[in-house]
This record gives sequence, structure tokens and C-alpha cells, in this order.
Amino acid sequence: MRLEVNDRSRVNRGFLALLLAALILPATVCAHTLEAPVSVQTDGDGHFYFEAVFSAGPGDALFGYWTIDGTANTDFGILTADGFCIATIAEGEVDILQVEANLVDLEQNGTVTIEYFICEDQLYYTETLILMPVVGAQQDSWGVLKARYR
Repeated sequence: MRLEVNDRSRVNRGFLALLLAALILPATVCAHTLEAPVSVQTDGDGHFYFEAVFSAGPGDALFGYWTIDGTANTDFGILTADGFCIATIAEGEVDILQVEANLVDLEQNGTVTIEYFICEDQLYYTETLILMPVVGAQQDSWGVLKARYR
């Protein structure tokens, strides 16, 4: 069989289309997500609450572990759950991680990081900035604030 110039360009275009499909399909097939707020405002006493949501994409997956690290100026500490790569997460399953704690130093921001590992896939990571209370938001600060600006 002899290839003409037009046949060769058709073969090249077919190869290029196959290569693009191979590169694009894995990104769309594995659509697990981990979502958490970028920042959270504390109340006047430095208390905060938020939820991080992991959603399993198409197909079942093996759960590795998740870790919530709230040691950066929060009293949350570190909490870990380990699935040892034997626990299955079904397609469409949603895992809600609840984080509730307080800032240690009310004059500085804090950070909470979350890692969620799926064994055959990859590590999902979020970082949430915990914003210090707004000046004057504390109940006991109103007298100080009023006295300062009289």
C-alpha cells in the first residue's frame, strides 16, 4: 500500500486527534473535588465554623486518608481519619468535614489546611484563612472603643 500526500496528512490528523483525546479524557474522567472556603471571618470571640466537602467523581475509589490541620493559631489541633486504602468511596458519595474552633491569638489570622488522599488518584488539598475578629466586635471592647474616640 502506497501513501499519497493527502493520505499522510489524514493519518497525521487522526494521530493528533487520538493524542489529544488521550490527554483530555483522563482529566474529565477523574473528577473528584475537595472544596472549602478560601477564608472565614471569626466572631467577636474568635470562634469560627466551616465545612469542607469532598465529592467522589465517576467510578468508585479507594479512600486513603484525610487530615485537618488547625495548628496555625487555632485550637483545633490535628484530626486524621485513615482508610488504609481498603475503604471504598462510591461514585457520587459526598464526605462533609466540619471544622469548628477558636483563634488562639485574636490579633493574628490563623490557617486550617485539609488533605484528602485517594489511593489510585492523588492528594487533594485546601487551605482556609481564618480572619481575626473585626476591631470592636468583641462584647467587652465597646467601652474601650468608646473611651478611645471621645
